[in-house]
Amino acid sequence: MTEKRLHICLISEGSYPYVIGGTGAWTQQLIQTLPDMDFTIVAISASARKSSERRYPTLPNIRQIIDVALDDDSIVRQGMRRPHRSGRQLRRTWETMGRTYRAIMRDEYDQFASLYGVVRRELSVRDLFQSFEHWHLVEHYYRMLTPIEPFMDFYYTWRFTHLVLYRLMRMDLPVADVYHPIASGFAGFAGVCGKLLRGGGLIVTEHGLYTRERELEISSSDWFRGYQKDFLTGLFDKINRLVYTSSDAIVSLFEDARAAQVKLGAPADRTVVIPNGVDSAHLSGIPRGADHDDVIRIGLVGRVVPVKDVRAFIESAKIVAETVPSAEFHIIGPVDEEPDYAESCRELVRQLQLEDRVRFTGYQRPEEYLPSLDIVALTSLKEAQPFSILEAMACGIPVVATRTGSLPELLDEVGRLVWPRDVQGFAEAMIELARDRDLRHRLGAAGQERVRTRYDQRANLEQYRTWYTALASRAAAHSADAGASR
Repeated sequence: MTEKRLHICLISEGSYPYVIGGTGAWTQQLIQTLPDMDFTIVAISASARKSSERRYPTLPNIRQIIDVALDDDSIVRQGMRRPHRSGRQLRRTWETMGRTYRAIMRDEYDQFASLYGVVRRELSVRDLFQSFEHWHLVEHYYRMLTPIEPFMDFYYTWRFTHLVLYRLMRMDLPVADVYHPIASGFAGFAGVCGKLLRGGGLIVTEHGLYTRERELEISSSDWFRGYQKDFLTGLFDKINRLVYTSSDAIVSLFEDARAAQVKLGAPADRTVVIPNGVDSAHLSGIPRGADHDDVIRIGLVGRVVPVKDVRAFIESAKIVAETVPSAEFHIIGPVDEEPDYAESCRELVRQLQLEDRVRFTGYQRPEEYLPSLDIVALTSLKEAQPFSILEAMACGIPVVATRTGSLPELLDEVGRLVWPRDVQGFAEAMIELARDRDLRHRLGAAGQERVRTRYDQRANLEQYRTWYTALASRAAAHSADAGASR
């Protein structure tokens, strides 16, 4: 008998297959590494996407790609009709809603299944957003959370966020053996709903800490007032904790991230570290063209967006250029994600009179740019475990990067670490490497060995095969037990 192929539902949020970057590359690698398993991709985006915008080729073991736009109101229109219920039934439904909300406020998430059930079966969008019962529920939490602030501002913030959650709760996810959200936010929430609706295991992988990323994003936003920011931050924290407590396994990329997940509510016994990886054998075999002349080529590899702090790289390049006349600087990554920021970086190059020293190359495959580089730099304000650094190390290229995420662990004793925004520190580290060819070779060789032994792509991604198989078996056994007890 042919063994059944496992079916995995991968749920992305604002990434694969539409955005080039670390999470997208990891997702493509995962699917390629497990050709004996089938994948359905649920791609959650803020707005509708076109299939022509996909940045990764569709692989043979992808069954389908389901696009979910959070601003799509079709699910809402479908839910406008009220089901027929007696007054007693409706009162019981709202009692369940109130009881579940109170439990969640106490960080008791086991009752979410009841809330999910009534939203799926018993409440229309009119019930949820155009009824006296809903108005009283909102009013209750307004008085609890922000009683001295304008009620209507609170109401519209509540309504907007709950409408998004309603859309996800009403979505029909495909039947799968395992649901695997690649974030703990809306993607993770959809994964929880999939597990409740269809059964199946639930494993979540965080490439960054979703709660902290949203907190930073909300706190710096000009769209919301202070109390709205508090409400939104609290809501995302509740969603995050729901995802953690509902998951069978919670994956992070490095130990400090795992410890942070536990502090944010993840059960410690369900957390596991699976690092990113690269094809170290392939990358180490790429012929190097660097060191064949006197030019020192320094590359920043990443999207030209504010979090990468490309402007700091350009400012440090000015200092290096004045000390190392043979230095060239390459900014290697997409420039179309935040055009205004990219243009500000080009303008800074012009202001610093570096037009003949700094080049924006756009996106390139690693095999196209790595052979020519002598040094790779990363000035990011925040990172998890960047592929660009792993790829550079696998090629034997020395690295200068910021002390953020897993980079201290990656580069300890095999690279140079600088605090974010320390332009002078970056410049000094790059000058040191530019002037010392032997040091570049020593650090490059040490980094190459570290990647080979700890960050090999196939070895690390194969761990997901083990988890998928175990969680699918556990879910099947649970389903069988539940069926037998009926």
